[in-house]
Amino acid sequence: MSFEWIDPSSRSIDELVGELQYKECFNGQIDSYPGRARVLFQNLILYAGDDKTYVVYVKDRDLNPVSVAGAVAVLTWRKEKGSPIVLQKSTAIVGQGEIGAANKGEVFFYLVSTDTSSLETECQYLWDVQVTLASGKHYTVLEGITTLRSSVA
Repeated sequence: MSFEWIDPSSRSIDELVGELQYKECFNGQIDSYPGRARVLFQNLILYAGDDKTYVVYVKDRDLNPVSVAGAVAVLTWRKEKGSPIVLQKSTAIVGQGEIGAANKGEVFFYLVSTDTSSLETECQYLWDVQVTLASGKHYTVLEGITTLRSSVA
């Protein structure tokens, strides 16, 4: 997750504002060492019916950006391992996701309100991000659990 910290002492009291955090940023790593896998794990909270943009930066083990030019990335949610897919977003489908600055490994996934509004709330969903590079090599770069909550409205 990426947050910008602003020193409150640098602003007058009249300038303090809240910031709507509509997107979350993650670093996903490609681990190309044979026989070993290191996939970063993230716990997320999302409110059903909210829009959210997830930004993933694909990097190698040394945290250098991996070019995602010509790549396809897919975000998948399941209720449990091996169960049917309940939500999937792909950079190959317009409006679901896209490749950003390819040389920086930047990938965007767009969740809209209808993606989660009908899903069961107050429970957890397993998710992962898989990337297939232009070379055909396939990697799981991130995984985690999202707790889907219902809003108080």
